[in-house]
Amino acid sequence: MALTFQGYVAGSLVRLCVFYSFMNVGTTYFDLVCTQTLLYYFPTKRGYLVALLKSMMGIGSSMTSILYQGFFPDRPSFFYFLMVYAIIFAVLNCIFMRLPKYQTTGYEDRKLTPEEKEERLKLKAPYLNQEPPMIRFYYGIGLIIVVIIFTTVASAVINYVGLKTHEEIRPFSIVVVILWAGFGLIMFPWQLFFGKKQGRQDHEDRDTRQEEPAYDDTKKPEQEITVAKEFDGYLEGAEELAEMESGSNEKPIETEVDFIAPQYQTSFWRNLLSINLWCLFWVFFIVMGTELMIMNNSTYIFQALSGHKQPDSLRYLLSVLNGVGSSAGRLSMSFFEVWIQSRPVEKRWPITVTLFVPTVSVLITVTLLLALPESVLPLPYVLGAVGNGFLGAILVLAPRTIYAKDNAKHYNFLFLATACSSIVINRFLYGEWYAQQAGDTVCLRRACVQPALIVCVCVCTTAFATNILLHFRYRSFCRKVLRERAILRGEITPEASEGNENENHGETFEEVNLDNGEAIAVNDTKSNKSANRGTGI
Repeated sequence: MALTFQGYVAGSLVRLCVFYSFMNVGTTYFDLVCTQTLLYYFPTKRGYLVALLKSMMGIGSSMTSILYQGFFPDRPSFFYFLMVYAIIFAVLNCIFMRLPKYQTTGYEDRKLTPEEKEERLKLKAPYLNQEPPMIRFYYGIGLIIVVIIFTTVASAVINYVGLKTHEEIRPFSIVVVILWAGFGLIMFPWQLFFGKKQGRQDHEDRDTRQEEPAYDDTKKPEQEITVAKEFDGYLEGAEELAEMESGSNEKPIETEVDFIAPQYQTSFWRNLLSINLWCLFWVFFIVMGTELMIMNNSTYIFQALSGHKQPDSLRYLLSVLNGVGSSAGRLSMSFFEVWIQSRPVEKRWPITVTLFVPTVSVLITVTLLLALPESVLPLPYVLGAVGNGFLGAILVLAPRTIYAKDNAKHYNFLFLATACSSIVINRFLYGEWYAQQAGDTVCLRRACVQPALIVCVCVCTTAFATNILLHFRYRSFCRKVLRERAILRGEITPEASEGNENENHGETFEEVNLDNGEAIAVNDTKSNKSANRGTGI
């Protein structure tokens, strides 16, 4: 890009598209490596982690825009700066980013013996039980909120006060550099000054609670997280474990469902044969595609709806509102997930309920764009940006919460939905119609964008119906897992559970067995009967 702007490489539509695709591939790998790897280290703090990582990705565009206006106005050297910045952190990621020991890769799955896999999986328990230093999360999220407020105020001042020269904008850029450097303090050893004594006491309390059962073979399910294994008659296995528990006066059995959400234990390739994954694909395809169409073409849509050209200040304002709204949406989704996880296991909501938020927001956004006057058009744009950020956080949390295996494959599959939607909805539905109506000029007529917006409203209603189907199917699965957890804890009898099973057998059979040869978490493993934690009912 820098060589193109400097004139050393002839610019063309094809070349710029290729350059842009290179950049998207690189940023996608950054996102995949950092986010998916770190989620393995904090399986019970996903909301905080996503709030920190994904929100930073959302406000990055706003911070970069202010840096460009203050330090690199009309200079191709800005691209060299971004290149050096990316190379430095890519090298650091290559050096330090590693999967935790309990997580095996596809290559390791083919090479390790079942005994070695089981030993590796036993190392997962500390990651579920231990509490990370929360001061790092609190500091990072607090700093992100400060950045969101600052970029909003800075954009308003720059655009509406009329700051033009880079000398006038440079003070804002200096503050951005300071705030950007402030994220490095997340690595600071805060425990040396805060909570060291309390952290030591909590560690001793956990040791006191866990040391005794660790040597009690009859209580092995309390300490270990084991791989789900097939057996005939999961209710009989649950009854056997319930008898073991009733024979002692110890605390109830603790399983993965007390820490993380109920998860399907089948592989990605098996899940391709289930309706749930394709429901997720369709929701992301429609909702994300519509939001990207609005976000990427906001200036042209506003001009067509208003009937006249918009000033450059509006374009800068929309860029900042997009970053701020997206970050706010990611924070909202992350905090909502934290709230869900803080509720009692039996009262947690399924993660699928969150899909209704971006679906409804995009429906309202498109409807308001068609109905509101020009003066308030930025309002639905902000709503769409919030929904876009909310869905961006769901893209990380939903597949990791619902599926236990092949997390990167599930994440990339849903990310593929957004890529396909940008081609189908943005390029063909919006782009072709706009080009046909506008010709070689900028279109200033509603007819250039109105048909595409109306079509988006119609297809988004199908996404809402898909949300309902997916939510009820996953909720049924969660209830199944929690019933078996209640059996293990002696809260209900297997006979009572079997009665409920017969009542709901038709509703839940496909959820539990996707294939005759392989059963998933609900009817697997004696030691890990409720091998997953419910996001709730």
